[in-house]
Amino acid sequence: HDDQEATAKSEERLPTADDVAEWLLHFIDSKGGVVLGHQLGEFYKKHPEAKGIMGKLQEFTKRFEHLFECTPTGGPVISTRTSAQERARFSTFGKSHSAS
Repeated sequence: HDDQEATAKSEERLPTADDVAEWLLHFIDSKGGVVLGHQLGEFYKKHPEAKGIMGKLQEFTKRFEHLFECTPTGGPVISTRTSAQERARFSTFGKSHSAS
């Protein structure tokens, strides 16, 4: 029975993209709802397996656009649970403000 227990433990379920999205969401929320790219090192240290699952951050956040906003200029990643007022402060990254 010890062999079966050891096998069961070694076959623990690998994290999925959904798991990583949930971890990232909690991380962003713990930082006030907004993180800049350079802050993600802390997330990857805590969840080293996440980087391989996520791939490119922008593509990953696009896949989970109901959870995250990410600007194409490498600006902040914003949790959609962040207040509208807080989001507005950061959502101007990479957008032009031409009056037409």
